[in-house]
Order: sequence, then C-alpha cells, then structure tokens
Amino acid sequence: MFGTHLYYMAEWLLGPAVRVFASAGKPVCESFAPGGSQPAEDLLNCVIHHQNGAVWSATIGNANPGLNVHRWIAVFDWGHAIL
Repeated sequence: MFGTHLYYMAEWLLGPAVRVFASAGKPVCESFAPGGSQPAEDLLNCVIHHQNGAVWSATIGNANPGLNVHRWIAVFDWGHAIL
C-alpha cells in the first residue's frame, strides 16, 4: 500500500507520468510459501518518466524483516539531497 502513495506524491511533485518501466519479483515470499501456493510479489523496481522531463526510480520491498527505511534521494545537476 505504500507504493500507491509514493506514485501519488511523485505525480503531485513532478507532474503526469508519460512512461513507466517496472518489474516485480518474489524473492522472499518464494522462500517460505507453502507448496502448491502462488507466492505474492514482494519487490518492485520501476523507472517513471514525467511530462516535464523529470525521471525518477524506486525500489519498493514489503518483505524485509528488521529493515525500516523510507528514503528519497533527489539528484540534480548541481548536487543531491537525501530526505
């Protein structure tokens, strides 16, 4: 559910998305899913291009026990900012 908020904030800040590249995987859920079941995707990598030329990428994982990180790194021509 965090991912939907991330995309909403990105479009609010950067304008409409015009191209989206994404891939999903299930490396953690596959390791403990019961036999015969379909494990859920637990990792998403994406790159989004916006109408104004801005590009951003994100990696979202929802199966990382003990890891609680929410960090934005904005990279500009003149430097970067970590939030």
